Amino acid sequence: MKQKGFTLIEILAATVILLISLAGGATLFKSLYQAEKQLQADRVARSISDSLINTLNSGAAWKNTVEYSANTNLACLNSTNKGSIPCTGAQGGFVVVDASGNPFFDPTIQGFTDASQICQPANTSACPYSVKLSWTAVCPSSGTCYNPQVRFVGGISRFQSSTAIPIQLNEKRFAFDFIQMAEQNSLSISCSSVGGNFDPITRQCRLSGLNRMCPSPMVVKSIDSSMNINCGLAVVGNCPGNQVMVGINSDGSLDCRSKLVCPPPPPPPIVGVPTGGSGGGGGDGSSPPPPSGGGSSGPAIGGGDGSSPPPPSGGGSSGPSISGGGSSPPPPSGDGGGDGGDGGDGGDGGDGCDGGGDGCDGG
Repeated sequence: MKQKGFTLIEILAATVILLISLAGGATLFKSLYQAEKQLQADRVARSISDSLINTLNSGAAWKNTVEYSANTNLACLNSTNKGSIPCTGAQGGFVVVDASGNPFFDPTIQGFTDASQICQPANTSACPYSVKLSWTAVCPSSGTCYNPQVRFVGGISRFQSSTAIPIQLNEKRFAFDFIQMAEQNSLSISCSSVGGNFDPITRQCRLSGLNRMCPSPMVVKSIDSSMNINCGLAVVGNCPGNQVMVGINSDGSLDCRSKLVCPPPPPPPIVGVPTGGSGGGGGDGSSPPPPSGGGSSGPAIGGGDGSSPPPPSGGGSSGPSISGGGSSPPPPSGDGGGDGGDGGDGGDGGDGCDGGGDGCDGG
């Protein structure tokens, strides 16, 4: 009985194929690992470059760098020596000092780790990134150079270990060559062109001296992109508490006027109370009615308030009514005698209704 299996040639062929596959996989893995390390190295180099450029372009940091005692080749830029030491041909390396006055980086002995941290000594496997940094004074073609522009030249390199996977950093990509505070210098020139004083720390152009360019009492309000000065009145102060501003006078002072106060509205009328004029002849225009009772009523006495009361309710006849001012109220109902007397003439007080009495009917 025959037994089937792999021949020696088949086994050798399979082994060769497997080895080739493993070799290819190892090569691919190494290439991927090297590419990842290369990207990481580029990120670290970019971070180092940006950090140095930002520090060198900081007004406060550069001032501290210039005044640092170890930076002797920057002495011509020191504020205490300006105008006395020319900067023609000045150049060299220096220690970078931060805005707080602390030494930030010394490129002669320090470098950076793979985590962008400062370390020393530079150019070692533990401190692989090193920086070359120097400055050069850029002076005008003629005259004494006391206030030059500052040019920075430098680059970043990485230490190559013989045992690790080689990482080739593109030094040209991370080399820098720029004029320090190029934007700030442009602002300073623009500020000086209009007679202002540029403050490199606050990056502000002080224009207080420009007020003389505006007619009195105007002052400089703004400067447009064409460097044209816009003048305006300087409004200072406030109106008193009982006044309001209605304008600005020709001398720039406020035109204040007293506030207008409207009178209070009249009170609303009382609803349900009749109104009437006073009757002639005196008094308040009314007299109380006599009490009700039996028998005849007494005579109505004229005069006084100019009105006659109605006859009382009861039996008997009513007495005569005597003329007087005003009107008489209507007689009350009763079961007794005759009609009440006439209200009489109102005299000078008008008729009974105008007299202010209670009744407007005469009898």
